[in-house]
Amino acid sequence: MATVHRVHIPSAEKIYNGTGKTLDDAIKDAQKKIPRHLQGHGFNKQTKEVTPPKGERADVPVRCKVIDIRFETGGFTGLSEFHVRVIED
Repeated sequence: MATVHRVHIPSAEKIYNGTGKTLDDAIKDAQKKIPRHLQGHGFNKQTKEVTPPKGERADVPVRCKVIDIRFETGGFTGLSEFHVRVIED
């Protein structure tokens, strides 16, 4: 028997969709669509001053929460595919 968990999604939350042959591939596809955060202020050790943000995207992993998983199979080609929807955590 399947367990169903309900997730409250605020209306301002952006939902990202992903597809893949496996569940992991679908989650990674959706996670790639989440925009990276801007890199924050830096610190210059020589002058001991705070430097402004560079405008680059930070190279840190983005956490996400899976809110919906669907599995589709069948058709003429026997295609099977996972569809997921995630929100940034």
